[in-house]
Amino acid sequence: SISDKSVVANKDLTISVVDDKRRIYGVEGAVDYLIPDTDWSTGVNFNVLKTESKVNGTWQKYDVKTASPSKATAYIGWAPDPWSLRVQSTTSFDVSDAQGYKVDGYTTVDLLGSYQLPVGTLSFSIENLFDRDYTTVWGQRAPLYYSPGYGPASLYDYKGRGRTFGL
Repeated sequence: SISDKSVVANKDLTISVVDDKRRIYGVEGAVDYLIPDTDWSTGVNFNVLKTESKVNGTWQKYDVKTASPSKATAYIGWAPDPWSLRVQSTTSFDVSDAQGYKVDGYTTVDLLGSYQLPVGTLSFSIENLFDRDYTTVWGQRAPLYYSPGYGPASLYDYKGRGRTFGL
């Protein structure tokens, strides 16, 4: 996408509309493979994004406060009827800007499953299987907006969910 205006959140919590030549481009895709004559499958999906702003006639990396990180997920699945099990790894990659700020990426692993009942399906999951400690993208961006004016950076350190069981 291409834009010539942007909304800026100011430190005093007001919002300004400013001239801002910006472009966001990338590629996304998915590949799934069912292994012949087995109950196994594997696959990946991804999106690679680049966000740039025109400054003094040249395109530069956009501010990490709004630039989106690229992501990728890889999985392997096993589905002998009536079961379906899948282990997947999702990575949110690092993103940095021209001012030297950086949002650190992270990887989580999930286990997803289901069992087909005579009526309906019983689904279950263990998200963040290895209980990875990480700070969300917003948790890394918020201090850039609000700290130190509205409290220390640690006040905005939003952690990702720990190991989570679902049924």
